[in-house]
Amino acid sequence: MKLVKAYIRILMIDDVIHALEKINISHINVIDVREMGRSVDKKNFKYSMEYTTTYTSVVKIEIVCCEKEVDKIVNVIKENAHTGRKGDGIIFISPVEEAVHIRTGKRGEKFL
Repeated sequence: MKLVKAYIRILMIDDVIHALEKINISHINVIDVREMGRSVDKKNFKYSMEYTTTYTSVVKIEIVCCEKEVDKIVNVIKENAHTGRKGDGIIFISPVEEAVHIRTGKRGEKFL
């Protein structure tokens, strides 16, 4: 199993979600986050007294999937989150050692 994490612009989330649903990816976690650092879009940032730096609000998408689905998911995210401007986002892919379904106790890919 793999974990696909993508950080994308808030304005692109609807397009990405709809495209993922078209390829039958339905178990998607969407989390609002703040991004700081070099990739901050200078046109859409805010100042923060707490962080004394700039940040921009982005969306983090998390999908746990079978290894064979990774390329398809990554391509859909890239195609639908791309604007060509700095700050379009980044995708991370990590291994998932184990998954346990709390209600049923099923383990591994059985419930993906």
